[in-house]
Amino acid sequence: MIAERLQKLVEEMVDEGVQFDDAVDVVGLSKLAPGDPVTVVLHHSDGTTDEIVTEHTMSREHLAWFYAGSALNAAAGISGTKKTR
Repeated sequence: MIAERLQKLVEEMVDEGVQFDDAVDVVGLSKLAPGDPVTVVLHHSDGTTDEIVTEHTMSREHLAWFYAGSALNAAAGISGTKKTR
């Protein structure tokens, strides 16, 4: 069952233009909010690009954890950026 799901995911990715050696940019990640679309730019080795608009399922709480670097960091009030002393 897992293999079938993985195969379907790979087929969907290929249909969207994803290639093995693509570099990926996620546009607007720093301003992401619940319900916002996510734009992914695929940079192919031949110099061309493809853009995919997709969705995410993160809640405000999940996004806070993401930006803090982990749920423990969020609970401790630590940001995801490294601070120097």
